[in-house]
Amino acid sequence: MIDSIISEPLGGIHRDPQQAKILLREALKQQLEEISSIDIEQLIQQRAGKTPKFGRFQDQG
Repeated sequence: MIDSIISEPLGGIHRDPQQAKILLREALKQQLEEISSIDIEQLIQQRAGKTPKFGRFQDQG
């Protein structure tokens, strides 16, 4: 499941793999800190609630 998109370094990952590693590390660290503070049962319910929404979209205009 995707909760966020990690930006690539300017020019793409292949041009600056070191910066890509830093961006990935920070994104993972942030997500782990966020989910670590959530009760496991609540986390399971949140994840289960996302699954039925896969493949659905809502026209905004």
